[in-house]
Amino acid sequence: MFKKSAAMILVLIMTLSFTACNTGKYTLSNIALKNDERSWSCPEEKYSELVKSNEGKKSNGVMVVATDKDVIYLYCEEAVEKDGTTPVSQNTIFDIGSVSKTFTAVSILQLAEQGKLSLDDKLEKYFPEYETGKDITVYNLLHMSSGISDYLNNPDPFWNISGADAANQKISDILMDKVTDEDLLNAMYQAPLEFEPGTKCSYSNTNYRLLAFIIEQVTGMRYCDYVKKNIFDKCGMTKTTSMATGDLTYVPLDFEDLVKYKFTDENGYPVCPNNTRGDGGIHSCLTDMLAFDRALFGGKLLNKDSMKTLLTNDNGYCCGLFGGDRNFYHDGSSLTCSANNEIAESDEYGHIYKIKLEHSGFAVSVQDDSPWQEQTLRREHLRTAYTAMNMRALRSRSPKGATSLAKTISQWRPTGSYLTYPTTDTTHVKLPALLISPSGTGPNTWSMRSIS
Repeated sequence: MFKKSAAMILVLIMTLSFTACNTGKYTLSNIALKNDERSWSCPEEKYSELVKSNEGKKSNGVMVVATDKDVIYLYCEEAVEKDGTTPVSQNTIFDIGSVSKTFTAVSILQLAEQGKLSLDDKLEKYFPEYETGKDITVYNLLHMSSGISDYLNNPDPFWNISGADAANQKISDILMDKVTDEDLLNAMYQAPLEFEPGTKCSYSNTNYRLLAFIIEQVTGMRYCDYVKKNIFDKCGMTKTTSMATGDLTYVPLDFEDLVKYKFTDENGYPVCPNNTRGDGGIHSCLTDMLAFDRALFGGKLLNKDSMKTLLTNDNGYCCGLFGGDRNFYHDGSSLTCSANNEIAESDEYGHIYKIKLEHSGFAVSVQDDSPWQEQTLRREHLRTAYTAMNMRALRSRSPKGATSLAKTISQWRPTGSYLTYPTTDTTHVKLPALLISPSGTGPNTWSMRSIS
């Protein structure tokens, strides 16, 4: 459980540190990597320890480590953007997937500050036909404690379907933007809750999709227009969009199966500007993401009380962030790219921001007889039946009461079109063969991708 005293201290640090944001000598705008040197480290002696702990790190895309004032380390892979000539850089645009949830949470808290909604509002106020979930609150949605099934990663109960073919078709319809808001709401009205609201935490994309609907009802604006006016523009995020297509500049890799099952377009890019708003769908780059983090934790977007609410961990999830105390983070993935945003409070440096954007998702290779270290996965999330969640994202979603799977790949067993894995409580994780395939890097080595 998050310590309230620590939250208050962190809010004070945020307020004090904001005056220093973007005033340092070393900014992303004045760092240009050479073709033969794909990383840069801050030369200042005062950052030597921080540089030492991050220098040499790489990614399948781009990454940055920075403080409230200066950039400490930058890495951009040796590759080009989709135009075939522009080098991958801090301005290359990726789909940040579920990291978008932080923006949705900030938007809700902004509207609460303005008195346009309350976190105690019940869903019957916004969705009067939702008899099953009429007592669920906005607070429950923010903290993943509503009990509503995940429309994307656990489609069976939400859409009242059964079997891999039906689930894959539904996921395809969602990712191809063929499912309307009315379709989703009507399915939700009929779906059973997984648990009594407020009694536990279970990660569900549906919660943040509903928050986007509420933002649109309250403001009379499209979600994308609200976040642009009230977050992107305030932070100077000139390359960031929501509910857009055609603006991504990263290059997807290994997407043939995704195209086959109609999860992406023919080039591996997402094509669902409407169907992931609120829970995903924001496109951004390192430069803009760093500007957002600094503005948020510097007090530019929310007041002190709202920041305390944002960072309070209630049984496993804050508001659009995981973590607690002095460390917060969120992962995201949209099948052919992934994102990781981490914020840590340091006594010496103030805030330390670590942002990573990668193409081809976060592929994890696990060698036979090599234990999966630190793969602590929440039991509820393990029930995901049809989308292979990436290991990094799952590791981040590990609230109290998780089941540890420090096992070897050899213990997975083929079951029809799936691989199943026995967990410690005799239940089974079921993952689709279409998203788990031999990686070619060694015997019994597999690569896994995820939807956010």
